[in-house]
Amino acid sequence: AIDAARAVQRASLKATLKLTLCDLSDDVVDKKALYDLVRLAHTDKYLKRQLRVLDEAEDESVGPGSVMSAGHDECNDTLVTHGTLQAVLSAIHVVKSGVDGVLGNRFANGFCCVRPPGHHVGRDGRTEDAPTQGFCFFNNVAIAAKYAVDSCGLQRVAVIDFDVHHGNGARARSGVP
Repeated sequence: AIDAARAVQRASLKATLKLTLCDLSDDVVDKKALYDLVRLAHTDKYLKRQLRVLDEAEDESVGPGSVMSAGHDECNDTLVTHGTLQAVLSAIHVVKSGVDGVLGNRFANGFCCVRPPGHHVGRDGRTEDAPTQGFCFFNNVAIAAKYAVDSCGLQRVAVIDFDVHHGNGARARSGVP
């Protein structure tokens, strides 16, 4: 069994999409295009609210190492610091690239292990059945699903969420068909 697991691991490593933060330099990725992707799963009001906090954390006067609350409604479980915006945009870019890679037959399947997570946040923030937003900024799962349907011609997608919270952010509230 161990040999079989190692063989699967070696095979999967051959087709792994490797994206790093440097792939998101202003020369490579259009931030406006990423914000348009966010709007597939979130309201413009929510996007603006999140960007305000994320941009504030990037302010040089705040300085590296300073931590601020993202201020999601009444819950303040999600913290931001210098570099959080880059990580959030990287996660969105990775899930879009994963969809493109699978649908373009570059990959047999996709699994995007990204941080920060995104699957708990609803269309306009915390979902009504969740006490917190689960440390999420934008719902990467809902963005990928909506992108696959709206831009890639799929009629529907399946979201498999094995987290204890049962996809509370990726359900219909986030616009996933």
